[in-house]
Amino acid sequence: MAVKANPQRIIVFCDGTWCGRETGTQSNIWKLAEAFGIDLSGGKNDTVNTHLNFRARYFQGSGTGKPFLYYLFDGVTGSDLRDKCVEAYQYVAENYVPESQIWMFGLSRGAFTVRCVAGMINNCGIVKPSQERGAVSQLQAAFETKFLCEEVYRIYRSPYEEDKPNTPKMKAFRDKWSYSEVENPTQPPVKFMGLIDTVGSLGIPRLNPGMYAGGEWPEFHDQKVSSVVEKVYHAMSLHDRLWIFQPCRASRTDTLLRRITDNPASRSRVAGKQPDYQIYERWFPGCHYDLGRQQFEFLREGSGNGVNIFERVSSFLSSPISRSVIPNKSSADAVLRWLLEKVDEESGNPTFDRMQSLVGFDNEVNNTRKNPQVLSAQSLSECSGDIYDQLELYAPGAKLLPSGLLSWASLLFPGSNEFSKIALATRDRRVSCMSSSASDGVTLTTVEDYKSSLSANDLSAFRQKYPSKTFELHEAYCPNHQAGNGSTQ
Repeated sequence: MAVKANPQRIIVFCDGTWCGRETGTQSNIWKLAEAFGIDLSGGKNDTVNTHLNFRARYFQGSGTGKPFLYYLFDGVTGSDLRDKCVEAYQYVAENYVPESQIWMFGLSRGAFTVRCVAGMINNCGIVKPSQERGAVSQLQAAFETKFLCEEVYRIYRSPYEEDKPNTPKMKAFRDKWSYSEVENPTQPPVKFMGLIDTVGSLGIPRLNPGMYAGGEWPEFHDQKVSSVVEKVYHAMSLHDRLWIFQPCRASRTDTLLRRITDNPASRSRVAGKQPDYQIYERWFPGCHYDLGRQQFEFLREGSGNGVNIFERVSSFLSSPISRSVIPNKSSADAVLRWLLEKVDEESGNPTFDRMQSLVGFDNEVNNTRKNPQVLSAQSLSECSGDIYDQLELYAPGAKLLPSGLLSWASLLFPGSNEFSKIALATRDRRVSCMSSSASDGVTLTTVEDYKSSLSANDLSAFRQKYPSKTFELHEAYCPNHQAGNGSTQ
């Protein structure tokens, strides 16, 4: 079946924890969604573009849409990720038609969400909405489709061998419920996956929930990216140190790698028939929240279903005596610009003709693309930097609290800060040093060489803001590191 010159694209944006209207956080996923034409500032969550033949939807991050206690619990534990995965998958299922391309973008736990959605597609295909199977009414069709999508998630999370993608049971499931076109190996349904610092844990890893027994505390079920996804672009943080934010890198399944080994031509497009399964992993300077442009205070100040009047008043009163986490704008701009460029390249618009661009709809974002803020003493002075050694400074009302609060609490109540020591422990990340020829053959890792653009004074200021030694260790000990451009080839 020939690929349409202008296929329908289904575009999904999944934001990071506590990101969205409720916190007033305009993350890089928010900005990408607006670049695609979603009027988020005007209260919209989706858009349909008939000229460029795409439809797109934005999903707020984990911890949003519910009352304050749920905001805290879901934000810390990620316990609402099941609902986020089902919602995103259902949007795809309800809008998919044969030959559609799916483009997905995610930040942090939102990146986890889109990777889960890809896993659900690999496991169960893309199910047909109930109205296509003769549901009596539109309301009944919506309920039946939702229940079916929830079953897809349960199957995807199942530990049983019979629920694995290549078993007879799952092939029969896809034959009955899903579109057959998704099985076409030359046309992966997910054309593009843009990820911003997927973290390898949800909530606090390896911590038994105890009193919440029976609840779901999911960690990554499957860290591999299957053949239903063609291109992967993953922006990763060089300087984040929070141990529960260790990155979850993207890699291909063993089945796909064997297919590539048996058929080298499948590594790249051949006469437009073979998909290109390349993974582009790029490490940017800054912390997790810098790359995502996550600026917020602990209390919610925006609008949303979960924010009541008391919380708004509390946020208003505490704002003058509280500190916001301010991301490094130069790091955020670099990530956004990289993803915008890759969207244009992959959509057949490498020269960025705004009339034909999928991401030409927001002037502010396009100005960022043309004139991104560069890493400098000014950008460093405006950001919070690495906050992990002084998190108490960002608590509500922290400006009125004595410095060294955690240390004082430990002296007064011995052992009181042990939990915080465990949960907030820090550890430098490690960048893969394996050359392409020695790795799986489909992953290209690049490390942004931020040091070459900084003066000695600016570099000293950077090291004070970001104590991580990840880049220096990579530079010193990786035999594949190339001086000058920071690449690992």
